[in-house]
Amino acid sequence: MVINSALDSPRQRLEVLLRASGPSASEDICRQLAISQPSLSRAVAAAKGRISMFGRGKATRYAVAREIATAGSEFPLYAIDEAGSPTKAGVLHSVSGGRYWLQPPGGLGQVFPDLPYFLQDMRPQGYLGRSFPRQHGHLIVPPRIADWASDHVTIALALAGEDCVGNLVLGRESMNRLLAREPRHFVGDDEIAREYPRLAQLARDGEPVGSSAGGEQPKFAVARENPVRGSYHALVKFSPPLTTPEGERWGDLLRCESIAPEMLEHSGVDASRGRHLVIGDRAYLEVERFDRVGPDGRRGLVSLGAVDDEFFGSRDRYSLAGERLMGAGMLPPEDAGHLAFLEAFGMLIANEDMHFGNVSLFSSGPFSRRFALAPAYDMLPMRYRPRDEDPMPDPGFEPPAPHAGVLEAWAAAVPAATLHWERVAEDQEISAGFRRIAVRNRDSVRAIVASRPSRPRH
Repeated sequence: MVINSALDSPRQRLEVLLRASGPSASEDICRQLAISQPSLSRAVAAAKGRISMFGRGKATRYAVAREIATAGSEFPLYAIDEAGSPTKAGVLHSVSGGRYWLQPPGGLGQVFPDLPYFLQDMRPQGYLGRSFPRQHGHLIVPPRIADWASDHVTIALALAGEDCVGNLVLGRESMNRLLAREPRHFVGDDEIAREYPRLAQLARDGEPVGSSAGGEQPKFAVARENPVRGSYHALVKFSPPLTTPEGERWGDLLRCESIAPEMLEHSGVDASRGRHLVIGDRAYLEVERFDRVGPDGRRGLVSLGAVDDEFFGSRDRYSLAGERLMGAGMLPPEDAGHLAFLEAFGMLIANEDMHFGNVSLFSSGPFSRRFALAPAYDMLPMRYRPRDEDPMPDPGFEPPAPHAGVLEAWAAAVPAATLHWERVAEDQEISAGFRRIAVRNRDSVRAIVASRPSRPRH
């Protein structure tokens, strides 16, 4: 890059360079500006805080600091361990050009062209996230989260992000909010019949009920206490009134979702077990959160989508994503195989919502590039979800042929899917109409063993 030497001072030329190139090493800066290291030091001093320095020695980088509204430009990043204790994991700096610099406690940092991928899943989103702007009216953010840019997400995380997905907390204000938070009430088994309808009503009214986990299915977050499992955290999905066609169908689908984990675990794939309940006129599905441990502990978590966007940018199929991650040494081979199985199983139970936000990976920290597959969730026959034009659709289902990515998993997925449809067909908590659909689909999946032997489709 050529910098106009007619600019008034080295300080001005330095700012122009850094705004264009982002965080840069002193050696590169001196070469491009044709100045000495002492001249660079004087230019930085003349900038009076507009130029930030990261790292030490040869690892030092310089960048133009970028203030984000009232939140500032420097955000400590904390990690909460499984015992609930926080440690400082680094410092995130917002710099010119919409970039971010992540500085670890020691060693070389890293520049990101946008909000780092491991913070993307922490943004308020989905059914629960829509109430976030109203809950935190003091924040300078648009009232609709759909209109947020990265800076708005940074403001939200840094000033009111103490209870996000995963184990990271961004900013001193959010950490202070976490440390000052009153002890929460853990709902006991004897309180569920009263509390779940109340929390569902609050969620429907747009009131904040727990952290902003993603997904558009109506839900609320709850802290639970059970004599056997102890203290844990859960997400609870709920249906519309079961007396309506839409409510009946969502009730059936929530029940299906509670059955699938048993089939997955029989096949060696860890899955989040769901507790299905009918209280009053609604069905509920309580699913334990795997990013929370006991009353206060947390585990690092990122979505498959966030990781794939950062390192590959494909978002195609679970099986192919697993192959990419395994090939890069970022995921164990067993987990890559489990991703292929999840795709095959989902194909055979008519799950048409297998997007990359519906798979999560455990992460050991923001600087780690090694992940582990988290328990499976959101595995249900979404082909039959209610639609505006038809609350109880029956579009039919022709089991697909395997493609090359799932070929090795197909032999195990077919009997697992057959058993899944069989269990659904026999379950008396599922409506008679959907049980008939399950019988038909069971027979169709069973038939492919004889009619379509495992052949790859390219």
